[in-house]
Amino acid sequence: MFSSILSLTLLIALFTSRSLAAVRVRPLVGDTSSLSRGNPLHSSSQVHQTYAFHPSCARYEYRPAFDESLRMARLAHQSLLRQRGPPRDLRFAWNWIFGRVPAQSQGEIFVHGREEIRNNVLYTLGDITALAEVPWHMAEILIFCDDSRWQLAPTRVFTPQEISSFPGGHVPSNLLNSELPAVFQTWVDPVTGSEDQGELFFCRDDNEELFINRSNQKRRSRHRVIISWCGDNWNKRPKDSRRLISDLLDSDPSDSDPSDSVPGSYPGSVEAEEETETTPIDQLDLDHISKSTLSSLFLQILLESLRQPTLHHTYTWSGVRLLAYGDPLLGSTNTMSIVSYCILSLSQSMGLRLDQNNPESGKIEPIP
Repeated sequence: MFSSILSLTLLIALFTSRSLAAVRVRPLVGDTSSLSRGNPLHSSSQVHQTYAFHPSCARYEYRPAFDESLRMARLAHQSLLRQRGPPRDLRFAWNWIFGRVPAQSQGEIFVHGREEIRNNVLYTLGDITALAEVPWHMAEILIFCDDSRWQLAPTRVFTPQEISSFPGGHVPSNLLNSELPAVFQTWVDPVTGSEDQGELFFCRDDNEELFINRSNQKRRSRHRVIISWCGDNWNKRPKDSRRLISDLLDSDPSDSDPSDSVPGSYPGSVEAEEETETTPIDQLDLDHISKSTLSSLFLQILLESLRQPTLHHTYTWSGVRLLAYGDPLLGSTNTMSIVSYCILSLSQSMGLRLDQNNPESGKIEPIP
């Protein structure tokens, strides 16, 4: 998901049969009409999803970025509720993200016959804006800021039949959990009661920034989603990863002072002098923003934690464009397509837009 500077692996899987060694996405199969307006999952009577941050997250200044992710979704949602549709410059961006026609035909897709695509995005964003924060024990989406709670189980549990088959009825020491090959070891999470088996990847390995543990267990009739954001690893990333998107879009390198701290930065970051370097507006593009900012990351994991989650069909702006030309309906369920529209909705509110002379680049430019 994120750049090679520090790769981001998003691991989503079922509790009983999942592999945390690679990203898995669920293919879109069957009748896609279930994604449209008639989908009962998007009924106005649906109980809103809830979320909570674990108390251990208090040592990280995650809240500004998380709030910005929700703000982007609200702005995008509001743009689609307008009677005339999004403003002109944002409609231009919509057509490059979710439509087939070139920019000079802007407005045609949004106005004529693309209600199913619009509604998919509208309802998904509506689910994000309706998320409610509740006490930890009541939440459906549980967000941790590390994964240190995971422990190697003391031993594998053998059935009575297996034990009776061992010499003397005793389990050989080489079959104890700690002695097994990594792919067969069992891990437990005493905080949530989760259990997993295999060669897992953890924040403490310094090679992961996030994984999502999606469980099919139910808590009070809700499906539980467990998210671990590796806060310490994230804070080791360079410059822009510790800035809010609004700070990036509003920054002016000529005004920077090496003695100033970077707005929206987070504790545990690299030396301040390394953070003062700012990416100029004319060098910002959607790939850079979506892959290097915590606000974008939080929005992505929320989208993929919904009861009807979006999927990762593509990770890049060029991939978003290919979906727009080849299968815009599939694009309306693609995480990065929706994230891109949300970023551009935030940009629109700040007097910026997708570069209209070279939209394929994903660059951002001021609105004249």
